[in-house]
Amino acid sequence: HLSLLVEAGFDIRRVQSDTQSRFALHAVPHTVGFVMDVNDLLEILSYLRHHEHVKCDNGRELLVMASSRIRAIHASRACRKSVMIGDTLDRQTMQRVVRQLANLQS
Repeated sequence: HLSLLVEAGFDIRRVQSDTQSRFALHAVPHTVGFVMDVNDLLEILSYLRHHEHVKCDNGRELLVMASSRIRAIHASRACRKSVMIGDTLDRQTMQRVVRQLANLQS
């Protein structure tokens, strides 16, 4: 899964020692107002250990699946961009919203 972690934005390098292989974390993914830390990496590694057969198409998908902080950020951003009661919508926006609602799966 190292390639997925690298694609997700982690810079992880193998550090050889006489007795064992170790890894060093050189960089972490970040977005506006949020920087991942070693605890996020540990959560993702734990997720991967417990879900060995996980299939991710890319590193970003892995972050969303495995990181509770990333899921919380996406949920927060989605809420802020949602249509709220009392919002004035033009006809085109209303039609788009109704079309999208009709395509939701339960």
